[in-house]
Amino acid sequence: MANVYYSHPSNRLGTLRAVLSTEEGRCLLDKHPTQYFGEQFPTAFQDQRPDFAVLRIFEGEVSTECRAGFYLLEEDILWVEAEVHSCEAMQSHSVV
Repeated sequence: MANVYYSHPSNRLGTLRAVLSTEEGRCLLDKHPTQYFGEQFPTAFQDQRPDFAVLRIFEGEVSTECRAGFYLLEEDILWVEAEVHSCEAMQSHSVV
């Protein structure tokens, strides 16, 4: 599984937004640029955007393409929200 967190000025530790499948998490990593932050949630970094999204890949989900840890999604948080909704729609269609 992969988790998406949103961080904003009043909560720099992040709020869990979505739990995605391993494939959906890798899809987010493949589609757009990310910055790897390692095992610690990125509470501070050079680009001090007010809002940002973080993808967490868990230890059991690693592959040659990605490492376990936190990835800052370089896209605007609205884009990330659209992608999360797209993933959720795909999940609900595949369950039916």
